[in-house]
Amino acid sequence: MSRRRTHPTPPNPTRLCGRCHQHLPLADFAWRRKARGQRDNYCRPCRAAYKQEHYAANKQHYIAKALLHKQTLVAERAVHLIEFFRDHPASTAARPTR
Repeated sequence: MSRRRTHPTPPNPTRLCGRCHQHLPLADFAWRRKARGQRDNYCRPCRAAYKQEHYAANKQHYIAKALLHKQTLVAERAVHLIEFFRDHPASTAARPTR
């Protein structure tokens, strides 16, 4: 049976941001893996700035990926609808009479 060593938590624990290099309270860092107790390496404002910079630098990639995904969905839905209407032909009882 292994025992884990537990260290007392300081009253105001801080963490060093890997981007702005400031010591900030743990509350300023989002959870990365909450079950393991791991926090993000960047503080929330730095993570938001990084995401915006990354999107701006890779915008065409994101747009192309979204377009491909949309085209794939349209094709899948078209196949589904064709199969559905083939298997469920419209009956004359469902059509309104004049």
